[in-house]
Amino acid sequence: MSGVAGYTFCITGKLENFATKAEAQQEIILRGGNASKSLTAACDFLVLGATGNENYAFGTKGTKQVLAEQWIRQGRAIKIITENQLIALIEAAAEVPASDRGQMDSPAAAPRHSAITRERIGDLECSWCFDEPRPEAQQILRITYESAPTSMDVAQEIRTVFQGLKSEAKWLGPRNTVRTELVPVGWSVQPEEGSEGVLDEEQFVVCARIVCLLQNEPAKAAAREVAQEIRRGILGWGLGGRLSLRIWDAAYRYGRFWLNKLGR
Repeated sequence: MSGVAGYTFCITGKLENFATKAEAQQEIILRGGNASKSLTAACDFLVLGATGNENYAFGTKGTKQVLAEQWIRQGRAIKIITENQLIALIEAAAEVPASDRGQMDSPAAAPRHSAITRERIGDLECSWCFDEPRPEAQQILRITYESAPTSMDVAQEIRTVFQGLKSEAKWLGPRNTVRTELVPVGWSVQPEEGSEGVLDEEQFVVCARIVCLLQNEPAKAAAREVAQEIRRGILGWGLGGRLSLRIWDAAYRYGRFWLNKLGR
């Protein structure tokens, strides 16, 4: 997957990690990307909101997704990514000087940022932010992982491992969420007689997210151990990809968002 700077993103559907689309757009432009409300030929990425499109309730895709898939069949260089994949791109990219920032349709307030430590271990990009500006406050553990492209069989195995961590999440705190999904990363057109072809999903990435509300000091200490355990497990798979490990409180926008979402 490409970076943020110099690329144009269009977002469709309801977002889960941002209160508004304008907030997500602001994160993109701070890193040199552009945001478009409409899906046009200038767009490089279509981002599918994690909560989905209202059309999904009726068993159909959103109009922007349908159009993007049609363009892919026609050979246009546009990629469809999930909200989790967008967050991985944002967190892996540094903010750029004001003169190099992208454009968006409407301005939004700049979000607050915390220091992040990044490291590369083989093919794994790992970023850490165990920031505790107010140790006495309730805090949020958020772990996200996006694997490198792999076969369906391997992707399913890894997804099962993350789903099995739901019991760990419940032990850390009474309010938590564990979400996993398999995302096709490559399409090839398989022509069919009398049609323009169908999308053939060949390889997949595993997108996983664990979010827990940490209500006391023992839970915070245990959360760090769980994060380390997951990191070791991912290294053992040898698939690479992006791993993000965070502990935040309400001083950081993502932390504030999840504290409200989980019902502090």
